[in-house]
Amino acid sequence: MYLVWKEGFGPLFCFATIADRIPEHEAVRIGFDSNLNTNHRYMRLLILATCCLLSFQGISQLQNANWFFGAAHSASFLGDEPVEIPSGIDVGFDRTPSCISDQFGNPLLYADETNLYDSNGFPLPNANFIGNCVSSILCPVPGDDEKYYFVRSNGTSGLDYSTIDITLNDGFGDIIEGQLQTELFDLGGELMVVPKDGADGFWLISADNNNGSSDCFIRTFDVNSEGIVLHSEFSFYWLWVGWNPELDDAVISPDCSKIAVSFKGHYIGLMEYDSAAGEVIGALDQSINNFNSFVNVTELEFSPNSKYLYSLGDFGDISQFDVEVLDPNLISSTQLNVQLANGQPWTDLKLAIDGRIYIMNQDTQALDRIDDPDLPAPDCGYTPSVITYDNLLTTYLPNTPNVICGAFSVVFIPETEDVCLGETTLFDISYTSEPDSVFWDFGDPDSGDLNFSEELNPEHFYANAGTYEVNVDIWLNDVNYPSTIIANVYTYPEPDLGDDIVACEGESVVLDAGPALEYLWNGNAGDQTLDVLQTGTYEVVASNGPCSASDEIEVTIIPVPEIDLGPDVVDCNGEPVLIEANTVVEWFDGTESQTYLAETSGTYSATVSNQCFTEEDEVEITIIVVPDNELPELARACFGDVVILDPGIDVDDVEWTGGGEQEGDSLVVSNSGVYEVSYNYLGCIIEDVVEVDFEETINLDLVVMPNVFTPNGDKKNKDFHPIFLGNTEIEPCDFPDLVEVDMKIYNRWGSLVHEEGCVWDGRTEGGDDVSEGVYYYIIDISSSCLGRTQTREFEGALTLKR
Repeated sequence: MYLVWKEGFGPLFCFATIADRIPEHEAVRIGFDSNLNTNHRYMRLLILATCCLLSFQGISQLQNANWFFGAAHSASFLGDEPVEIPSGIDVGFDRTPSCISDQFGNPLLYADETNLYDSNGFPLPNANFIGNCVSSILCPVPGDDEKYYFVRSNGTSGLDYSTIDITLNDGFGDIIEGQLQTELFDLGGELMVVPKDGADGFWLISADNNNGSSDCFIRTFDVNSEGIVLHSEFSFYWLWVGWNPELDDAVISPDCSKIAVSFKGHYIGLMEYDSAAGEVIGALDQSINNFNSFVNVTELEFSPNSKYLYSLGDFGDISQFDVEVLDPNLISSTQLNVQLANGQPWTDLKLAIDGRIYIMNQDTQALDRIDDPDLPAPDCGYTPSVITYDNLLTTYLPNTPNVICGAFSVVFIPETEDVCLGETTLFDISYTSEPDSVFWDFGDPDSGDLNFSEELNPEHFYANAGTYEVNVDIWLNDVNYPSTIIANVYTYPEPDLGDDIVACEGESVVLDAGPALEYLWNGNAGDQTLDVLQTGTYEVVASNGPCSASDEIEVTIIPVPEIDLGPDVVDCNGEPVLIEANTVVEWFDGTESQTYLAETSGTYSATVSNQCFTEEDEVEITIIVVPDNELPELARACFGDVVILDPGIDVDDVEWTGGGEQEGDSLVVSNSGVYEVSYNYLGCIIEDVVEVDFEETINLDLVVMPNVFTPNGDKKNKDFHPIFLGNTEIEPCDFPDLVEVDMKIYNRWGSLVHEEGCVWDGRTEGGDDVSEGVYYYIIDISSSCLGRTQTREFEGALTLKR
């Protein structure tokens, strides 16, 4: 930690680079430096922070490191570029939120127009405010690191404040019972907080136009450990402001020497402020005319060095004024344009702790930025859309206290200087005002007279490795600013990973890079040793500060070989089985190949080996010869027969489909069709198909002869022929291919009347009708099917009636 002392005031400033990661138990040292080159090898910007003010209360510019605003939007300025962080705030249009962090830059409290939130985004339990506020501000309670004041401006209804104890609510803070909305003043206004110059405590400053009068009122309240009380009051009337005296904005410069106020229209008022006395000591007799605005000068902000004032004109113009000399005519003549826009995109602008001014852009839903506000326009630069948000529905950026007044004279960077043994250490000083003289003690008495220097940015060669405390005394305007820098001189490490390694899987392989402070193994941070589990090239970069060296090694890990002969096989075709391994193996009979032809049933084994391992696998091969069944492809039978289908071999799980009636392994079939069978033979499922074809035939046992017929022309019972009782639709005479009929008809005198065909119609061979009476017949019938012949002879008498 570096301390800068001011005569008569004791310890005043501490400095730290933003690159430092500051533990919660350590103090902070940070500052702006406008003279640093942007290509400086460390950083262009530092953050200003005070770590001690008389009472050594924790105060630092890091308390303004985080902004919370809008609908859950935020920005953190702890890095080179701002980033979003979680936020629970919800602020609508035309309301100014407020926030504060602790002295280490951790979010602490933030507020919208309704609620006061803790660092987790939850409303404080006792923060039950009456009515909404139009603006607010948070301020440390002097002399007490655990308490904060929360001041609310309720517009024309006045000011009030509450006291927060950060130890309450499980360490997240809450308003102390009985200290909620303590009445402060009967008028509200724009709020500012600055430290007292030369004393413990703060000034709370409000700016208002006294309920719309033409006068601008600046009231200063004394903020001390007992509370907040009115301290002084100042009012001023600017002639041209009277036509529209509504106050737009009020800001105080970073050095706490100037207050600027803006009014509806295009006028800006400037006042001088004494932060020791806590009062306005004068005002410019004329307002400043913003020529790029007609209706509104919306918002104001000062540059970090308090030399320039920036304003938004009519929401679409960013102007710069040089206010170093408080002459209204001179100031108006210095107006320069920073940026113009079509429409009205900009609603607010605010100086961040990184020394840059951020502007809220409603058109792009983003924060734009003035990059170097200490430089005259246009050299100050402008960058659009530094952070882009979703639904940036708000008007104002948050209000934060100005916890540090004044500029400092010297900034040291870096906190440490690291070099390698054999190199020369360079020491840099960055400054806002060039010192009158400098004296260096490099902490290296062995170097004799070279241990001292009066150069501003000297060099020193350290002959030995080690840590050196470098003391420097800087004089400026008869004030001594002593400080200390740590110079670290490191030796180069000598990593040696040894020869390339071949190891078996499962063996411990540990690479040792030798002693050093830091290690990168193949680009990843690690320790001195590395456990290796897989084959590869391993490189280590060992470092002592900026001094590094590397080595690499090839490590080959021989894995356990994989062998897989596949699953056991049951082959039902009776053919040899080809076994396929996943790689070339050595089979049980000494042959080497990836496949093996198994010609008989049995267990087949193989091995695979490398220089570390031998692995074995085996597979069971079963070759089954299925015997032929006794089922025909086609079974033929005569109509009326029954066919029995049977595999004819010893099998299991016989199942028939297609019809019929299964009896055991057999199927009884009486109809033509296709019948399918499946059965299990020693684990082999066999399927077969049998077609059964029943041929038409006539069973002569079912044939009878009628004993009367009437060929009288009525077409009923008009013929005499054999009748088939098995089917009334089938008559033997209708199937000459199935039956042969030899019919002879005799009259009662024994004369042959008819002898051809299967049917007699009651006529002679010549076609004449015979007379009624009794006739005699002799009929021989034969039927054939699949080589089987049946014959039958019929004799008898029949009666013919007409």
